[in-house]
This record gives sequence, structure tokens and C-alpha cells, in this order.
Amino acid sequence: MHRLLETLKTVRTRLALGAFFVLLTSGLALALPVLLGRAIDSLRSGDTSRVASLAATIITIAVIQAGTRLASRLYIFYAGRDVEYTLRCDLFAHLTRQAPSYFRRTPIGDLMNRAVQDLSNVRLLVAVGYLNIVNTVLAYIFALIWLLSISPLLTLVALAPYPVVLTVARHTARTLYEKTRAQQEKLSRLSSRVQEGMTGIRVLKGMGRGETETAAFAELSRGVRDEGMKLAAARSRLWPVMGSLAGLSTALVLVVGGGAVIGRSLTLGEFVTFNGTLALLAWPTFALGWILAVWQRGIASWKRLNDIFESEPTLRDTPGATTLMVPSGALRLDRLSVAHGDSAVLRDVSFELARGNWLGVTGPVASGKSSLVAAIARITEIPNGTVFIDGVDITTTTLASARRAVAFAAQEPFLFSASLRDNIAFGKPNATPAEIDAALCDAGLERDVAEFPSGAATVIGERGVQLSGGQRQRVAVARALLFDAPILILDDSLSGVDAETERAILAAVRRRRASKTTLIVSHRLATLSACDQVLILDEGRVVGFDSPAMLAATSDYMRDLIARERFAAEIARATPRIAP
Repeated sequence: MHRLLETLKTVRTRLALGAFFVLLTSGLALALPVLLGRAIDSLRSGDTSRVASLAATIITIAVIQAGTRLASRLYIFYAGRDVEYTLRCDLFAHLTRQAPSYFRRTPIGDLMNRAVQDLSNVRLLVAVGYLNIVNTVLAYIFALIWLLSISPLLTLVALAPYPVVLTVARHTARTLYEKTRAQQEKLSRLSSRVQEGMTGIRVLKGMGRGETETAAFAELSRGVRDEGMKLAAARSRLWPVMGSLAGLSTALVLVVGGGAVIGRSLTLGEFVTFNGTLALLAWPTFALGWILAVWQRGIASWKRLNDIFESEPTLRDTPGATTLMVPSGALRLDRLSVAHGDSAVLRDVSFELARGNWLGVTGPVASGKSSLVAAIARITEIPNGTVFIDGVDITTTTLASARRAVAFAAQEPFLFSASLRDNIAFGKPNATPAEIDAALCDAGLERDVAEFPSGAATVIGERGVQLSGGQRQRVAVARALLFDAPILILDDSLSGVDAETERAILAAVRRRRASKTTLIVSHRLATLSACDQVLILDEGRVVGFDSPAMLAATSDYMRDLIARERFAAEIARATPRIAP
């Protein structure tokens, strides 16, 4: 709860002002039955002039009370919105600091549910919960003081059912928490299923799994409904109990208090004042079940949010980290080893790349190529003293400065539901239109963009759904080129384009980055041949590192690659083309 309390400190002024206006509202509310009782006694005594004065006072107090009630809600509800805003920003910032491994083990739908539904529940806890708790406490304090001043005996009679109220509330609170937590967990699983289904809609349709997935969704939805019904049943049992006990209290007061009025130990005005004051406790008592539900739902949601906040990022700045000043791009790896869990993906990888050189990275499937470039780009955890840029150990620098030294284009890039131009300029928001157009042209997108309905302003849809696979890759390449970092990494990011287009893009990249370092992950011989050096990985180990020509003569893997490409070319030449 420490984080929540720290956040509440930022709105303590609003909460304090809200409580102050609740205090005024409760005091003014208590004055109304007192004035009404005095007016009745004045009527019985025939003092009509005092009745008129009391009536005017009642009207005035009612108007003022409306203003104080409105002010209390504005201050407290605004405080709740501020807390929700602050926590949502903190949550997003915390998630952006998490390593990729966190998102591999945590469903995105679950995170979305916590960021939306659970935060709303916490807001209700801070706003509605706080308002009603303060109102209930003040109402009971003021009312009990005044009731005791009128008749201690009648007050004890009125409070006789209340121990039952407290017992029921205590036993119900834990039930509400458990059922609320269970419902939220099932809602998270449902959200995850929806997110996965919508993301993989093409696979669902292509495999004819629509009906099966619909049935699975219905089952999860049924679970959410059932948990919601159990929660509603637990809440609904409180309402009649609280209402009945409040009614019983009023009935006891009527019986005992009526006898006191008849026996003249209590005036009719005092009896009316007592009942009016007791009525002020009716809503707090009746709504106790609802307040408990809001409280328990908020606490359950906060604990789910706190689970995220307490998950410390495994990838973070080391103490005393320095800023990596604009580097030239010289790269050195010294016995780099990386493991995912118990599985080693890189083993003692060492090489050195001078500024401006091109390095091709290749190897069999699952040989550690993507893990290698992820380590260089500092998006995965690496041991100290294993990766150096310009001779500086990047584990001793801030993550932000190390990442600014590398532009990264992945094989399966993520594109935003924005315009093509905005996607390309994502890493450099202040880029000029000319700079964006130049990057777009170098990535081989010039002719494609000319065919788009709005050119570079065309909105490409979520994840770039409006584009082909090759186009998405080229947008990622353009984005990396515009970022213009000292080191460029193309992680098999041209696999979706034909060989001719790839050659044109690489030629443009060579012209654009003549003095800057470039790493290219590829299985194409032509691409690797365009590099100054080639690194071959197998099962996380370096099995070859030399010039393309030397490796072609000494490496079994390179000879196999050459043989496969020649065979594929012969097959292509031998296959007759089908006339359109």
C-alpha cells in the first residue's frame, strides 16, 4: 500500500477540503431535524412568528447544504481522477522498463484489464469509498452526540440492532474480497483470450477454428458471469439485512419514544428531532454493504496492480551508470554468454568490428542470431564486461544512451495504427518531410507509397495490417535509417523482399551510411557477400568469423549455403514460366 499512500499524498489537499465540506454538510444536515422539532413545539405553543423564522432558516440551510455537498463531491471525485491518472502513468512507465521476458510470461490481455478495470476500481475506492467512509463516520459521531443529548435511553434502544450490523459486515467483507478477486482474475483471462483471438484472426480463419474459439470464449465468458453472479449474491444479501435492521431500529424508537411522548417525559418536537436525526443514519447503515463492496473491490484491484509494481525490471541502469556519449560505432564483444532461463542461447561469443564496417551474421535456425543482436541493442540482460561500444562497457552506461547508439529493424516489425509517415518518424519525431522522404526512398518504398490513396499520410492500420509483409519490413528499415544511429542492425529484415529490391536497398544503405557500422542478419549469399566480414553461429557459438571470400573456401556452412542457392537457381531456370 506504500505506493498508493504516496500517490494519495499528492491529492491530500483536495481530500482534506472534500472532508471539510463533508463535515459542513453533516453539520447542516443535523441542524434540519433540530429546527424542525423546534418548529413543531412552537406550533403547539402557538408561536407562529417563530415558526416562520424557523422555516426560513430551514430553507437557507438546505440551500447552503446543497452547495457544500456539491463542493465535497467535486474535491473528492477530482482527487480520485488524479490518483487514477497518476497511477496509470506510473503503471505504463513501469511496464516500459520491463525486459522482453516479462511480456513473454505475462498475457497482454491481463495487463490491459489491470490497466483499465482495476485502475477504475481503485479510483472508486479513493473517491466513492473515501467520501462515504468520511460521511458515515461524521454522520454517526454528530448524530450520536445529539441523540444522547435528547434521550440516552432512547439512543440505546435505537442502537440495539447495530451489533448485528457490525457482525454481518465483518463476515461479509472477506467473502466480498475473495469473490471480487476471483472475478477479476477470470476477467483477465477473458481479456487475454480476446486479445489473442483478434491478433491472430487470420490464423483462426485460415485454420477454420472460428467455431472452436467462439465456444472457448463462451466458456470463459460463462465463468466471468458465474463469478459475477456469486459476487452479486454476496452483495445482495447485505441490502435486506441492513435495511431490515434499520427498519427495526426505527420501529423500536417509535414504540419506546411514543410512550415517552404520551408520558410527557419527551416533547413531540424532541421526538421528531430524535427521529429525524436517526433518519440521518439510515442511508449510511443501509449503504454499508455497498461501501464494503466498493472497498473490497478496490483493495483486490490494488493488490493486482501492486503485483505489477512489485515486479522489478530485470533490465535496468546499474548504480552509477554514465551516459554513453555520441559514439563512432566501433563494436567489440568479449566472451558474451546469454541464457534464457536454464537454456544458454549464446556461449563465449567474441569478435571485433571497426567503425564503418559491415558484419553479416548467419547460421542455422535457433543458433542465437537474434539473441546476439538483441544483446548489442541492449534489449536483453547481458553480463558485465562483454559488449563494448567505442571501448565503453555498455552495462556501465544508461540503457537510454546505449540504445540511442543502435538503430534496430526486426524481421517481424511492429507498426502502429498511424500514418506511414508517423511510423517512419517514430524514432525521430522532429524529422523534416525531406528527411522522411529520403529514408522512405532508401528503403525502396517510393513506388509503393505513390500507389497509396494518401501517399505517406495513409493510415496503415493496427500492426500495419494494410501493408504486405515486405512493405512492413521496409517501413521498419526506413524507420531505422531515419533514426541514424552509429550502429544499424537489420535482423533478417529484408527476408520479405525479392533479391533485386534487397540489392537496391543495401546499395542505398551503403551510400547513406558510408562511415557507420552495420550488422545484417541474413541467410542470403548475396547479402552476406556484400559485408566486410561474416560471423557464423551454431548453437550459440561462433564457428566462423572472416571475410565472405575466405569463409566460402573454409566454412562448411557457407559451402552448403552456396550449394543451396545454386540448386535453387537451377530449379528456377528449369521451371517453365506460365504465361499470364
